[in-house]
Amino acid sequence: MNTESPVAPPLFVPPDAISSHCVAFLKKVNEKYGLALDSYFDLYQWSTDRIDLFWETVWDDVAIVGYKGQDVVDNNTLPAVNPPWFSEARINWAENMLTCRSADKFALIQASMLIASFVDLRDNHG
Repeated sequence: MNTESPVAPPLFVPPDAISSHCVAFLKKVNEKYGLALDSYFDLYQWSTDRIDLFWETVWDDVAIVGYKGQDVVDNNTLPAVNPPWFSEARINWAENMLTCRSADKFALIQASMLIASFVDLRDNHG
C-alpha cells in the first residue's frame, strides 16, 4: 500500500521570482524590522507570529489612504476569539477607490438587467 501523497505541481511559478511583489515585500519587512527572512515560508511564519506587524506593514505597503490608528490587532489574542482589527482606522472607501487615475483600467463595472423597448433604446441612446 502506497501511503505517500503525490506532489502536485505549483499552480503558478513567476517568471522572475526575484522581482515579484512578494519578494519586494519580504525585503521591506526585513529592512523595517531588522530581520533576515529568506523565503516565502519565513515570511509566512513571521506573519503568523507577528500578525500585528504584518498587517500594519501590508496597510503601509498598499498605500491605503486614511488613518490606520495605533492598534492593528492584539497580537496576544488567539484568532478564534476574533479580536477587533484596525479598531481606530478611519478610511473613505471612495477616496481609496479613486486614487488611480489610469485611463486604461476599469474603475467600475456595473452588472444590472436593463429592460427597455427598441423605441426606448432609439429615443434615449441614439
